[in-house]
Amino acid sequence: MAITGTLLPIVYFFHRRFPDEPPADANVVVRQALWFGIYGATLAWLQLGRLVTVYVILGLAGGLIAIEYFLRLRERSHWTPPVDPDE
Repeated sequence: MAITGTLLPIVYFFHRRFPDEPPADANVVVRQALWFGIYGATLAWLQLGRLVTVYVILGLAGGLIAIEYFLRLRERSHWTPPVDPDE
């Protein structure tokens, strides 16, 4: 929880600094901060058994980045018809 809470304003800042199309809403910012928290907690748990290597660090990060990429891709793919203000 500490990692998630610490990184929440940083993730928000990056979304304000580098906006996407469509812009990320609050759920996306919180979800991405949660990914960082899960990543940090998992690495800390793996370190207890001395299982953390460079490949584990990169593989876990790559997997979480891929999951977030596909979630964002799915969110972007939801097409809604344009609203005509005259109707």
